[in-house]
Amino acid sequence: MNKHKKTILITGSTKGIGNAIAHKFAANDYNLILIARSDKDLQEQKRSLLANYSIDILCISADLAEKKQIHKILDILQIEDNYPQIVVNNLGVYQPSTIFEEDDILMEKMMNINYYSGYYLTKALLKPMLEKNEGHIFSLCSVANINPVKEAFAYSISKYAVYGFIKTLRESLIHTEVKTTAIIPGSTLTASWDGTTVDSERFIMANDIAEALYMAANLSKGACLEEIIIRPQHGQII
Repeated sequence: MNKHKKTILITGSTKGIGNAIAHKFAANDYNLILIARSDKDLQEQKRSLLANYSIDILCISADLAEKKQIHKILDILQIEDNYPQIVVNNLGVYQPSTIFEEDDILMEKMMNINYYSGYYLTKALLKPMLEKNEGHIFSLCSVANINPVKEAFAYSISKYAVYGFIKTLRESLIHTEVKTTAIIPGSTLTASWDGTTVDSERFIMANDIAEALYMAANLSKGACLEEIIIRPQHGQII
């Protein structure tokens, strides 16, 4: 990859918020490391991006719900000698449930996908960041970690874990030049809302989150935007 350009790594990159972030940073001349489960989707995303932007793109297909897949990513990055300056832990899944009917497997699934994927990947990528004493780590949280959703019990708990992680990481890195930001979006128009009859103007757009994240990543060296809350203008959609 062109070492003169900064590189951003995005998990869950092929759809919704992840895809919007990829396009925003590509448009501003960042190289990309794109991670998602489907290699087919990754290659389609890569073709779309390269049709519009002159950047380098590394695609890695991996299921981050499995810890061993983290090692696969790290092995590839080491072989490529390609470590990102910015990491976006965007991978996440929403599934409604209540404590009265959900099984234990659902809680484990929510924690593995929404929390542990970002925890293990970030922990591994901290070393090269700290060696250079630069970097920025973003985690996609949720307004469910501000006001828990009882109809999404396991999901809400997993997002509390993500928020606790990125906030505690901030305190752990406060004497370094590695920044952290919690992105806390409300109802966002992504594939999870397919089939809704709610007007699109009631939602946040994925591009709104990409714009906010890009802004936070490009503040002056001495400024760290610790968290960003973005809600629909007229409140959450129930």
